[in-house]
Amino acid sequence: MKEIMKLEMKYNKVSNEKMMECLKKCGKEIFEKDMGLYFKSIAGLFEHTLTLGAHICGRYSSKELDGSAIVSIIDSNMQLKPEYKTMEKMFEYRTKIDDFMIALIEKESDFTQIETLEFPGITFQKPTYQILLSVLTHDIHHRGQISAALDILKIENDFNGMLAI
Repeated sequence: MKEIMKLEMKYNKVSNEKMMECLKKCGKEIFEKDMGLYFKSIAGLFEHTLTLGAHICGRYSSKELDGSAIVSIIDSNMQLKPEYKTMEKMFEYRTKIDDFMIALIEKESDFTQIETLEFPGITFQKPTYQILLSVLTHDIHHRGQISAALDILKIENDFNGMLAI
């Protein structure tokens, strides 16, 4: 289980790095362009995944693995605080979240423990492995939406490649 989760998280990190490289080249105008998506823009999708990642870092923060600086970017409603809504800050914290998640998976010894995860309006009781895999899958899903938005704009993008890691 641990090896599969480490592979998935490393894949997410590499894919996120490639995505951010692509988005930096596109610039702020493309990043913030309303594409008719549920979260409106690529920035909106990116922010959505970032806030979940920050929430998870806060949830699993400990003395050995301190996520307090990461979780501080979101407010009590799981919204990104205004001072973090720049490409630079969002990309910086995406990297920090990915590094935290890798360290968390490397540190974790029992992925079968049942946990309660709460979000505004919903509560889940699931084993740790299912919570973490759901977060990783969530990132993949929204990277796909970002890729599709870039495809619509005829901007070359390729952020996957699990076999390349």
